[in-house]
Amino acid sequence: MENIPTLAITLAVIFFLFEVFKKLKPTDISTFQTDKTVEQLRKKYRKYDLLSLAFFWLFIIILTFVYYFLFVWISDFRISILKEIVIVVKPFIAAWILTAFFTAMLTATLITIYLGKWKLKADWDEYSAYGYMKSGYSPKVGSIVMRTFAIITAILIIGFLDWFTAFRQDDIIVNGLFGLGNKTYQYADITDIRDIDKLEAPNGNIVEDKHYIIVFNDGSKWNSRNNGFGDYKSDTGIIDLIENKTGRQLTKLEFDLD
Repeated sequence: MENIPTLAITLAVIFFLFEVFKKLKPTDISTFQTDKTVEQLRKKYRKYDLLSLAFFWLFIIILTFVYYFLFVWISDFRISILKEIVIVVKPFIAAWILTAFFTAMLTATLITIYLGKWKLKADWDEYSAYGYMKSGYSPKVGSIVMRTFAIITAILIIGFLDWFTAFRQDDIIVNGLFGLGNKTYQYADITDIRDIDKLEAPNGNIVEDKHYIIVFNDGSKWNSRNNGFGDYKSDTGIIDLIENKTGRQLTKLEFDLD
């Protein structure tokens, strides 16, 4: 259920992009001329509409599972190359599910279009005209939106595949989301370990949100809210390891210092 808001926002963005490109790329109506009315075309293509929609969602469901396991395998394989890992933090399952869903949706769209052209043959142009008459979105607009969405999805895939924190026997490898390469710290580089109780939300409200912050000697920080397990109790295991490796004690604070 926690993925529903993100999915709703994504669908809203797609709709917004359709509207934007509809204005920026007005359709040449002559390309979609047909002597038949929408009702006539709806009756003619009703069976195909239902069939293509059913296959579209079937492809999405199957491909979501395929992409999910593929992305997770690639991520795990990449991390498995590292040696002497004690604790590793990887992207949340929800992140991979959503990314797999977006990728599956793009792939299913391409497959459905290809099968439609193969199935309808000479009727494909008429069906395209029917689609424009129903929605007002030409195939050109749809193509631009899907390409834009594909670029965004590709950025997410690359970002998640390269996002992890590995706490090893002698050092810590930090690779933040959309970060450029790994950064390795020795445990001796840690200058403070903070146990934070609260934070200021974007709307200015003060909220209870217990989390940890590890401060390194170059001023950078590792925040368990962004790069941890997303659970205070689970993140405590990381802090226990840090305390044992560094001999430092927790600095308990109501808010972060800076």
